[in-house]
Amino acid sequence: MDEKKLHVIINEIDIELESNNPDLKKLVSVIINQDDNFDFNSIEIKIDDENFDKDSFKEILLHSIQEFKENLKIIDIKEKEVEQKISSLEMQNE
Repeated sequence: MDEKKLHVIINEIDIELESNNPDLKKLVSVIINQDDNFDFNSIEIKIDDENFDKDSFKEILLHSIQEFKENLKIIDIKEKEVEQKISSLEMQNE
């Protein structure tokens, strides 16, 4: 299979992914660094391959981002709960 370059543009940041071996680290990093109010629907997908279904890829990507961001929020909430419990226990031990 011929190597294709896919470009995902998020907030004017171009993340190039290779079709055979995509490095998702940069993509994930850019997603994490976006403001909570950023509209991920504005993501652009660019590729020279006319057979590539950009709309389906974008739909899958948006769903994955939404799920990923929701999980990050859950982790953040749990982390704060644990910090509060630790703080409460420390105050009881003083």
